[in-house]
Amino acid sequence: MLLKYFSNKFVAKIEAMENTWISPDTIIGDAATGHRYIRRPYINDEFWRQIEKGNHILLVAPRRVGKTSIMKDLAQSPMEGYVAIYKNIEAERTANGLYKRVFEMIIECFSRQTRFKKQIAVWLKRYKISSIGEGGIAIDEKEINYRLELNNLLNDLENQPVKILLLIDEIPEVLNNMRKQGRAEEAIETLHNFREFNLNEQYKKISIVYAGSIGLSHIVQALGARPAIINHLNLIPIDALTAKEADQLITQITDGATIQYDANDRAYLYQKIQYLLPFFVQLMVEEIDRIARRVNKTKISQSIVDEAFENIIEEQFHFDDWHRRLKEYFSKEEFEFLKTLLSYCAHKGAISIQQVYDMALQTGIDEDDYSNSIEILKRDGYLKEVSNLTYDFTSPFLKGYWLKKYPLYHVR
Repeated sequence: MLLKYFSNKFVAKIEAMENTWISPDTIIGDAATGHRYIRRPYINDEFWRQIEKGNHILLVAPRRVGKTSIMKDLAQSPMEGYVAIYKNIEAERTANGLYKRVFEMIIECFSRQTRFKKQIAVWLKRYKISSIGEGGIAIDEKEINYRLELNNLLNDLENQPVKILLLIDEIPEVLNNMRKQGRAEEAIETLHNFREFNLNEQYKKISIVYAGSIGLSHIVQALGARPAIINHLNLIPIDALTAKEADQLITQITDGATIQYDANDRAYLYQKIQYLLPFFVQLMVEEIDRIARRVNKTKISQSIVDEAFENIIEEQFHFDDWHRRLKEYFSKEEFEFLKTLLSYCAHKGAISIQQVYDMALQTGIDEDDYSNSIEILKRDGYLKEVSNLTYDFTSPFLKGYWLKKYPLYHVR
């Protein structure tokens, strides 16, 4: 009876804990918005400074650094005198499809503003538009040359009292899709056309912001186009969070939660993560909460943080996209070289530029291209320079993932 009493009491305690436990308000898959988003004023300030100068912008950001959240925030809170819209267009496969998306973005953006109802009425009639929504625009007229009509639309904007801002995400993905389909020339022509849109003095009422999870400059090179095709774009780099920004993120997503983080907890957590991407921080906070709830601990420990880190690495799907991007964006020979390079770093530690050069020669990579590979891996968040011309993984998560992905890889 006594054993049954204590057993029932333990079950009741667990049930009570489950009823009162409050988990952090994390978000892992989608872009962070609202209180889950950390606005970095210096990025917004630089962005609007460049826009006010009439520049067109390329956001340079590694994967999972929060560029989509930043772009959505910019679109939702534009400066006075601007109307803005954000779209992810990575599913597009053709130039006409890309022109169509930009065409639709302009119309959808204006349709949200009642003050432009006269202009919208003109477009509804001209293009036989039956409906406008976030999912796209229904146009009864099927045969439309969107390249030509985009020019007409841009001409219409010159009579409007505001400037329009298009934030276009994953443009490199679209161009790479075209390249893989054997449409490199079409992709290059598209880049030329958008350069003309950007530089045309008649189209000063529109600014375009481009971004992607892999460097646009690499795609331009892979297409065989001249680098000058994108040299009119002003680069705004987006990096990982500072410790202060990570503090703000944790404070916001754990507001009212059972598990709270004191200064020591945060210091150890940041030491474990190192590369403070919002994605990595939220992954850890979520996994720590899951473990703590399971073992009925309302105060975290270093062992719980360590266990959370290992659990996340075991769940490799969190990082598979880093591997997939390299495999899809580079030729087979280039990928084998990058795989060898990253495997060396995972198994042996940092790699010197001399070793990278030797490795490039061994794997058949042109000796003039090896340093470009390092720059691509740095820019896209795989590697960092740890000392003069010596490189290692930026993130312990990615290093752990690579070891799991290639556990038996032998490095000479």
